[in-house]
Amino acid sequence: MPLTNQIAGCPPGLEYLASIDRIQIIQAVDVLEAVIGWEVANRYAIINGIGQQIYYAFEESECCERQFCKQRRTFCLHVVDNFGKEVMTIRRNFNCCACGCACCACCQDLVTIESPPGYPIGSVHQQFGCCHPRYHGRDVTGQVIFNIEGPDCCMMSSCCDKVFQVHSNGAMIGEIRKRWGGMLKEAFTKADAFGVSFSLQMPVAHKAVMVGAAFFIDFMHFEADGDTAQATCTISTSGGSAKHTMVNQSDRKLAFLFGHADNSLYWVNTTFGFIDAGESKHINIWRDVGAPWRKDKLKVYFCFAKGPDELEHFKGPDRGEVP
Repeated sequence: MPLTNQIAGCPPGLEYLASIDRIQIIQAVDVLEAVIGWEVANRYAIINGIGQQIYYAFEESECCERQFCKQRRTFCLHVVDNFGKEVMTIRRNFNCCACGCACCACCQDLVTIESPPGYPIGSVHQQFGCCHPRYHGRDVTGQVIFNIEGPDCCMMSSCCDKVFQVHSNGAMIGEIRKRWGGMLKEAFTKADAFGVSFSLQMPVAHKAVMVGAAFFIDFMHFEADGDTAQATCTISTSGGSAKHTMVNQSDRKLAFLFGHADNSLYWVNTTFGFIDAGESKHINIWRDVGAPWRKDKLKVYFCFAKGPDELEHFKGPDRGEVP
C-alpha cells in the first residue's frame, strides 16, 4: 500500500480510505478451528480492489468466552496498517440478553469504533428486525448517518452471497456483501469474506464506521458453529455421494488434503492437491454402507503451498498450519 499524506479532518492512519470506494475483508482460516471446532481469535486481511493488503485486523478476546459465548462474546478488534501501527479499534461488550431479533432495547447489541484508539468516531447499533437484520450507523455525536438492512431469513440460510444494503436519506450509498465461499468452506470453517463498497465522497470517518459494521455483522450472523451448513454435507450410513466446490479466496496457492479415521468408508475423487489463488476445484465424495466405529467426520486440511509436493505439506507436527 502506498504512503498517503495526512488529510485535514481525517482520523490519522485512515487517509488511504479517502481515495477508494471499496475494500475486501478476508478472514484467515485456522486449521485447529476447522478440524476440531476449537474457537480461536479471528484474524483478517483488509485489501483494496487490486488485491493489495492495506490493513490487518486481529481479535483480542478471552478464550473461555470464545468457547462458550461464541458470537456473543466480548471482543476488541485491533486494525493495524502494514507498518504495524494501530489505526482503528472496534469494541463490543458482552450482552447476556442479546437475541437475534433485538426485540427490546436491552437485547440490542452495539460496537464502538475508535480512530485513533481511545478516540470514538462512531458506533453501530442493532435494531429490531422481525425477518430482516437491521442496524444503524451513528457518528460520534449519536446522530444516525446510515441504516443497514440485511436479507430475509430465507436468503440468510441459502447458498449464495448475502447483501446488506446501506441507505441514507432514502438513497442507497453502499453495501456490505458476505461472499458465499463454497459448500466445503462454509460447512467446515467460519472463515468469511466480505466486500464493502461505499461512495468515494463519503467522509473517511463514515467509511470506517461501515468497516466496523462489516466486522459486527460477521460476528452477529456468521460466527456460529455452522450446524446448518454442515447438515447439507451429510451422507447417510446407507451410502451415497455429495458434490461440493472448494474455492480459494486468498491471493496465494493452497495445498489441501482429505482425511478420515476410517478410510474404508469414504472416497474422494481428489484426495490431495493444489488450488491456485482465486480458483476453485470440484470435489466428489462417496460413502460406503456401514455404521461408523467412532465419530463419523470427514476432515479437510489446507495450508499455503510452499513447494511442488502436495503431501509434504501435511507431514510432521505442523501439518495444515496456515501461517
